[in-house]
Amino acid sequence: MRLACHSKKDWADVKWKGGLIKHSTQQDSFSCGVFVMQMAKAVVQNFPEISKPLNIPPSLIHMEQIRKEMAEEIVTSSVFRKSHCCALCACTKPAGGGLTTDWIECALCKQWFHVVCLGMTAEVFEMAKQTQWACYLCD
Repeated sequence: MRLACHSKKDWADVKWKGGLIKHSTQQDSFSCGVFVMQMAKAVVQNFPEISKPLNIPPSLIHMEQIRKEMAEEIVTSSVFRKSHCCALCACTKPAGGGLTTDWIECALCKQWFHVVCLGMTAEVFEMAKQTQWACYLCD
């Protein structure tokens, strides 16, 4: 189906074979997430060839820089329109949403959130509408 729809080979169309990615090693006890994310990125970028070596400089300074780059890339690569989608679930309607959906906008970052996704009660929502409500990221 994906091959027919998008005219290109997709993950679903490939028979997977085991492989090994040569990579540098983690030098601390808290940067495993950086290594996992960088390895996943290398697999996606080099698909279907996944055996290219991956050199991640393991120093603390490099880890900090890679973390900043990853965060910036995640934030700037958002594919949904903030004005039409919830900043938490990225959907126009929350899961299990009914005919109407309550929304609230953060006064600082201007992103919109489903009240259900925030876990707000009706009382808290009514109070928040009367103030300059700030989301958890901005608060």
